[in-house]
Amino acid sequence: MYHSRNDILLYKILVNDDFIHFVLEPTELLTQQWNRYFELHPNELPLLDVARNILTGKELAYQLSPFEMKELENEILQGCLVTG
Repeated sequence: MYHSRNDILLYKILVNDDFIHFVLEPTELLTQQWNRYFELHPNELPLLDVARNILTGKELAYQLSPFEMKELENEILQGCLVTG
């Protein structure tokens, strides 16, 4: 199965603890960190907006493959120290 660069990047962003906290519980340090990232990677801004919308429940139309869903679930559970 082929995954586009954007799909892979979106997945990496969605399981990035710093990005999750930046979106859901921003701090000044995280805001500075991610604003710098946005400046260095302006071509990724649309994808970062999709990730932000997914995390906040605004973007429910993005479809992950079953494999991607399982991988995301595993990453989240591992981050919470829960086994599935």
